Amino acid sequence: MARRTITKAAVPPPAPTPQLVKYDHFAELGVSGLKQWGGQIYEDILRDLQGVKKYKKLKEFRENSEVAGALLFVIEQMMRKTDNQIVAFDANNPADVDTAEFISSVLFEDMEEAWNQHVVVAADNFLSYGFSPHEICYKLRGGYVDDPLRRSKFTDNKVGIRRLSLRPPETAYRWQMNSVGDVFALEQQGPPDYILHPIPYEKLAHYIFRGGKSNPEGRPLLRNAYPSWVYLTGIKNYEAIGVERDLAGLPVVRVPVSIINDPANAVVYGQFRQLVTNIRNNEQAGIVFPEDRDASGNRRYEIELLRSGGTKAFDTDTIIRRYQHDIALVIIGQWIFFGLERIGTQALAGNITEIFGFGVEGMLDEIAEVVNTKVIPKLLSLNGLPLERAPKLKHGRVQKADLNAVDAITEPCWCRV
Repeated sequence: MARRTITKAAVPPPAPTPQLVKYDHFAELGVSGLKQWGGQIYEDILRDLQGVKKYKKLKEFRENSEVAGALLFVIEQMMRKTDNQIVAFDANNPADVDTAEFISSVLFEDMEEAWNQHVVVAADNFLSYGFSPHEICYKLRGGYVDDPLRRSKFTDNKVGIRRLSLRPPETAYRWQMNSVGDVFALEQQGPPDYILHPIPYEKLAHYIFRGGKSNPEGRPLLRNAYPSWVYLTGIKNYEAIGVERDLAGLPVVRVPVSIINDPANAVVYGQFRQLVTNIRNNEQAGIVFPEDRDASGNRRYEIELLRSGGTKAFDTDTIIRRYQHDIALVIIGQWIFFGLERIGTQALAGNITEIFGFGVEGMLDEIAEVVNTKVIPKLLSLNGLPLERAPKLKHGRVQKADLNAVDAITEPCWCRV
């Protein structure tokens, strides 16, 4: 009879005695958790959207998606129609009012581009790419002179802003930053010289959309719709090829077996393959084909077009609309389909457009926050004005989309010819 062995459960080691750790109250002891190597960000789970190559993919999405383009256009126009003002720290204090009027003159009257245009450019970039860096280019307000660094509507020789010049996200090569997420500079590389241009972070108005982990590149609004756009693009391409093949027919070339099997005829066989894959009703509308017959009088070479035998198993129109709705859903923009497809109620559309308007106001808040915490204080400091009584940039309410106008646009129009 075998002896049974009883094994005692392993006793866990005693927990270490907690000890008091001395630390610096002003030091950051943890890290941001941001996945970055050499100043380039690798936070996204999709490889296509990691590193600097992601800008090409996002730009292609931004410029080739009809739904994304339409909704971003609506956002831009809503921002253009929103009022902006500089509010004094104390409206009853003449000095505070003068400071507010000075900041208002700098931002709204004396830059090379209109303020609303700057807001639209900034929003378009941080919604499409996740961030929008603008270099703050200063000038001395020296009146109407030839020197662009002094040209101004004002002659008070105060430090103003010449322009908030966009440094396109696709030219951002890497960031100079530490492990806790502090950014010191942006290194830009792009046309026309393609050399590295380090821009100190203090000189940037850096707008970020949905930042997290101290990520200076944020998260684009269109990011969640990117997979739908990839599938949608593939289906559209296959649909276009299928339509072309159904209209022109599928080309088939019959050649002797010796042409296919004989290595000596590899060049001829390649020419026939190129012919059958490139044939379409455009510049190749005519074909020069050999008239060669066998001993029985049958053609040795023959070309024909095979036709489709019936309808396809999938309704690509329905699939395409579903992916378009998915893209619009990310931006709470489903309401644009209500007038086009006659779906949904007026009350539901009104609620969604109101939420859409709140989202646009949130985007304007992001821009105002950067201006209030960085641009205005830096401008006051350069002019020797007190920072503790800084004025604030505030925007008005965003107007809702007029659904009656959308219905009027999409209503069938009949005219006499």
